[in-house]
Amino acid sequence: VQDVIDEVKSDVDAIIIPDVEIVRGTLTAGQTSVALTASKSVSATALIDVFADTYGVNPTAISIAGAVVTLTFEAQASNVAVAVRIDG
Repeated sequence: VQDVIDEVKSDVDAIIIPDVEIVRGTLTAGQTSVALTASKSVSATALIDVFADTYGVNPTAISIAGAVVTLTFEAQASNVAVAVRIDG
């Protein structure tokens, strides 16, 4: 049984998720947008997931130009850490 478990772990460790990148930044207090730069141009068909460290803070708009993903928010009273996961 342990041999099978070890083999499955090895198979899982070998899985590579291509074309997924996570880019992080900070929405500075009082500002309404943050531009995050990926390592390469973002495809028009890419899936974009947005994360923030403050509950209820969500972008009002997202724009993509080349490798730059710009998130627009309502101005916040304190800094908010944000991230985007780009899949594709």
